[in-house]
Amino acid sequence: MNDAIVTTTRAWTIEDVRAAAAHSLGLVSWTETSDDENLLEYGMDSLRMMRLAGAMRAGGYDIPLRQLAKNPTINGWYRLLSEQADTKARSL
Repeated sequence: MNDAIVTTTRAWTIEDVRAAAAHSLGLVSWTETSDDENLLEYGMDSLRMMRLAGAMRAGGYDIPLRQLAKNPTINGWYRLLSEQADTKARSL
């Protein structure tokens, strides 16, 4: 991934979520901690989450900010994206 948050319409991988979170927090990568760590403790705030939600929308997902804030972890966000991708796939 380059210096921009993922905006492709392909399915996001866990690595994409890690990279997007790291980018939002100004980190080079997300390798320092667990995917279950609370991102709020690393400086994730509502503005950063809004930008991430916008990138997700640009990628074809509709994840509300309140859902991102409800479980602010890499695994939590990946689960939201996966669930939405599964729902879309079943409706085809």
